Amino acid sequence: MRNPDFGNTVRLLRLRRKMTQPELADAVNVTKFWISKIEHGTVPHPNTVAALDSVLGAENNLINQARRARTELSAHLRHTAQLPSAPPLIYGRRHELGALHSELAPHHRTPIRVLTGPAGIGKTGLAVTWAHDATPSFPDGVLYSRLHGHTPGRAPATAHDVLADLISGLGVTDLPNSQDAREALLKTLLADKKVLLVLDDADSTKQVRPLLPGGHHCAVLITSRRRLSGLSIRSSARHLQLARLPISSAADMLAGLIGEDDAEQSPRLTRLAELLDCLPLAIHAAAELVHAHGYGLGELIAVMEGPTRLQALDLAADDDPEASLSAALNASAQHLSADATALLIELAHRGDQMVDALPVNERRELLREKFLVPGDGGVQLPSLVAEWAKTVLGPRPVHRPARETTATADRDAVETKPPRRIAVA
Repeated sequence: MRNPDFGNTVRLLRLRRKMTQPELADAVNVTKFWISKIEHGTVPHPNTVAALDSVLGAENNLINQARRARTELSAHLRHTAQLPSAPPLIYGRRHELGALHSELAPHHRTPIRVLTGPAGIGKTGLAVTWAHDATPSFPDGVLYSRLHGHTPGRAPATAHDVLADLISGLGVTDLPNSQDAREALLKTLLADKKVLLVLDDADSTKQVRPLLPGGHHCAVLITSRRRLSGLSIRSSARHLQLARLPISSAADMLAGLIGEDDAEQSPRLTRLAELLDCLPLAIHAAAELVHAHGYGLGELIAVMEGPTRLQALDLAADDDPEASLSAALNASAQHLSADATALLIELAHRGDQMVDALPVNERRELLREKFLVPGDGGVQLPSLVAEWAKTVLGPRPVHRPARETTATADRDAVETKPPRRIAVA
């Protein structure tokens, strides 16, 4: 933020005290270069302003001048409306929408909500739908940023770059160079504003924390495949994990997208929803196969029951890698260690025989990246994920990792007690 009057005041006070720029820099613990920028009109972080005010004997004049400069800038911020378009309808998420409405309304402090779930579960669609509905509660605007945590073929966005986009979105063009200064400026700009900040596809807590507002009137909605536990610990964020759609909602979604209103087709739609793991991304792809590739409902079920259903679903998104289920899973797989990848392949080939028996520490990576998901009665490996792992990751390993061999030996030692089984979705 620039204010020439502030810079002139600092320079005059320094000269009256017969201090050089290096001397003032040492006194307030900044560089000589930064003092030069301040005297040319850059208003620094409030802590630096307070230090300058004390060292130069300004008797709060610098503090008040900086505060007025920030108030004037804030008053001229651009009203932002950056949300992408929302899906026409959201199926089976009434409870989740209600939870967001109750917890993210403008409040006495900044509420933070994190939507988590596996690839293709509908996190972005739900977040954007709620944000459009909630826009009237945030009269100073809505900021939206894609953080590219799992975008195929792209590295996650850096906090430094995202801060630049958010500040520019507010109409401020004079950006500080350092990330710390950008973080302080964003907090200053939003301090007295009622703004909704939507951060889509976050990669990590480290990526997100510098982007959080510091005031009491904003709200933050984050989507991520990961839980981002650090935000709970340090920022009191609350998490909402999206489960797979109820089978009835998934069948209704298929009917709506395909345009099938014949009640007699309900059993077929239900069967197709099961074959698609009730996953919104897969359901959209199946509907595209009907509209763009001429599949009938019966033919589509036959394909989904065969060995090429994943290839068929990817065909529907052949012009958009980000709409491909395989590409989405590939992006998550890049975060797995070699042992976790081998374990996922083994689980895919063995079906439901291993999931429940695995110790928590062995399945932690697969849970973190949402390859394993909570289901009825325990942890499940969705059938589409299993098919992808067998098709894309490679054949079943000849030798299992050592940590799995130990688990197997422990199970084999108690053959008289059959293990509890968890059905694969």
